[in-house]
Formats: sequence, structure tokens, C-alpha cells
Amino acid sequence: MKILDLYGWNSVVGGVKPTHLQSHDHDVHEPALDHQDFQAALRTAQIALEEHQPDVVMGSSRGGAVRIIMIDTYHCPRCSRLLKCEGVVSIGGYELPVFSCEDCIVRKAVFGPGTEEFELAYTFCVDSAGRAFDPVDELFEPDEGQDAGDDFGPDVSLN
Repeated sequence: MKILDLYGWNSVVGGVKPTHLQSHDHDVHEPALDHQDFQAALRTAQIALEEHQPDVVMGSSRGGAVRIIMIDTYHCPRCSRLLKCEGVVSIGGYELPVFSCEDCIVRKAVFGPGTEEFELAYTFCVDSAGRAFDPVDELFEPDEGQDAGDDFGPDVSLN
């Protein structure tokens, strides 16, 4: 299992917890968090989340606080503005956080491919591996086993 360990204030890489997990064949990544600058520690943790795409993110003490804030905030992939979570959306049985950046305007056919496009704030979800994706695109992807050429998506004729 890939684990991102965000350790506590004034702790060091290679502590007891990660060493124990590594001895049980887990792939543990411990980014060196800044002990003085919380925002720098948060940026380091988010970069590690994006680069290593762990199965689990754990944090203790100050690292736990970094983890909580990191999960509830995210940098816009388009402009790097720090955003607060707007809520959650259920996709594929998973509850995923949703973020919206008013600084980044996109044109989207929100009622499916081939329908009228609207200008909207860039909205995205973040999965458990820290990858950002557009939830609208997920709504219009064919289900497993369904041919991509099949007609799918909402029935806009009801509007």
C-alpha cells in the first residue's frame, strides 16, 4: 500500500511509525515538512500528494492539521489559487470534494455533448489520489461495458 505520512512538528523523516509500516512492506513517503512556515508545509504536502498518489494519507499532530486542511482546500490546477471545498458529489459510489474557481471561466455543454454551452466557473473534483478532474465529464462517460458510440447521458428533451 502507498502511504503518505505527514509527521508532527519537529519530528523527522524516518520515525517509528513509517519505519514500522515499511517493515511490513508498505511504500511510505515522508515529505520533509517546513517546521516554521505552515503554508510551506501545506504546499510540500500537496505536491507529495499529487506526485506520489498514495492510497492513504496519514498525519499526526501538526501533520494531521496539514492533512485536514489539504483535504478541505486545494489549488486550482489552472491558476494555482487556493480554494475551499464547496461540498461533495457522489460519483461511482464515492463522495468526492468539489471545488470551484471564479477566476477561471470555462465553456461547458452541461447537458451533454452537442448541447448548448454556458460560461461557468471552472469546477473540479479531487479523487483520493489527489488528481483533479471535471465532474461534468464523468457524468457523460459511458458505463463499463457500454459502447462509447451509444447514446448516453441525460435526456435533455424533457427540459
